[in-house]
Amino acid sequence: MKKVDDISEGFLNLEKKLNLFEYRFSNILIWDYIRYGIYLEIKKKTSKDTVAKTSLKSSLFKSIFLLLKSFFDFLINFSCYKVSLDKDIIFLGHPRKVFEDSHYIDKYCNEIIEELHKEFSVKTLDLPFRLKHYKNEGVIDSKYLDVYEYLMIFAPYLVRTRLTEEEENFMEKIKSEIEKEFLVDINVSSHVKKGLKQYKILQKRIDKLFVKNTPKCLICVDGYDFIKKLFIEKANKHSIPTIELQHGAVGYFHIAYRYHKLENPLYSFPKCFFIWGEHWDKYLLLPEGKFSKVVGFPYLEKRVLAKKSTEKNILVISQWTIGFELIKKVNELAEQLPEYNFLFKLHPNEIDEFGRYKSSIKAENISIVGNEIGLYDLFNKSIAQIGVYSTALIEGLAFNLPTFIVPINGHNVFAEFINERIMIKLTSFDDIVNELESKISSTYTKNKVWHEEALANNIREIKLIVQNH
Repeated sequence: MKKVDDISEGFLNLEKKLNLFEYRFSNILIWDYIRYGIYLEIKKKTSKDTVAKTSLKSSLFKSIFLLLKSFFDFLINFSCYKVSLDKDIIFLGHPRKVFEDSHYIDKYCNEIIEELHKEFSVKTLDLPFRLKHYKNEGVIDSKYLDVYEYLMIFAPYLVRTRLTEEEENFMEKIKSEIEKEFLVDINVSSHVKKGLKQYKILQKRIDKLFVKNTPKCLICVDGYDFIKKLFIEKANKHSIPTIELQHGAVGYFHIAYRYHKLENPLYSFPKCFFIWGEHWDKYLLLPEGKFSKVVGFPYLEKRVLAKKSTEKNILVISQWTIGFELIKKVNELAEQLPEYNFLFKLHPNEIDEFGRYKSSIKAENISIVGNEIGLYDLFNKSIAQIGVYSTALIEGLAFNLPTFIVPINGHNVFAEFINERIMIKLTSFDDIVNELESKISSTYTKNKVWHEEALANNIREIKLIVQNH
């Protein structure tokens, strides 16, 4: 099995060899829109572990029900879906909100928005999470992008695209090179044709928004989302400053922030990438003309409490792809460590399976936790954390939690943290007993991972970008 780093480097070399960013299918530079999906499929297929055995899948009936419910909400709340760019600063927020103080908020954007609104007019445009929305409290003006999501879903059936023989042959060449490099079979043609149809049905509609209005800045979270990439492309082409806020762990494994040197400007990537600390900068290979700024994470910094809990709680952070495999490991640990309480925090995608997880508990000292307790409250009441590859584990480091990584599928994303002893690769229950008394927080410079004075940094840099434009 190839290492994640090897896959990343091999993928970048393949892109360079075939000059994929310069190749036009139907006169469209589509590669940057589909590369992330292709890369993820390669990673999944090259892994010796099979995610499908433990991951959750939505049934066709449930998907159709959510889609119909979404349509109904759209029809009765039409004004919420009428999109325009008629404010100074436009935010494309994170669709998954966090529940805090009896309401939902966008932890990546809200505090920045509230501060910016003292000087600028601000609007957020939100994509749905699992085809529904969680009302974002505190946001001045918010509209929903569900229409664009619908067009993404139905584009393969609404748009026709014809490729030349040369283009068909080139897709086969990409497929062949991927198979040669990674020993996996990827349906490149499907990725290309679907991407082209989605691009064609969306790009003119999004461009019209920028023709009608010219905001001073576009700020997004999760900038490698297809729809957001189109907003970024159109904003860049209309000479509007674009910024992406870091929302997860960045490493050699994350191809969305790694590019070889390109011949021409890449409009689908934001001009500036705001990162949490200096630590993350070393992983970035940004396209020519793009740059990063170390700013920190305001939401997290504000919620780290100085006082530590004395409760013997160990937080377990699940992920929907490995959840059931993880709870088996936790059952074994909990039986060996009866003096500790294990709080098994479900990923939002796992909430509907609460009952299945609860029935999987074998030890009395394990509790399943859904949305009833916020993640940061759990950090503050725990003395350690366990997980596999969740970004939340990085956030837990800011709370000085000893961090243990269960070596199952996906854990290699934290290989460098493990090598530097910032995190501990869990091999037995003795690892927890031995490490809980050590000062793991002293083994890394916290400010390098989480830069201080985050809110002030974000606001200052946004203002500078707007003013210097």
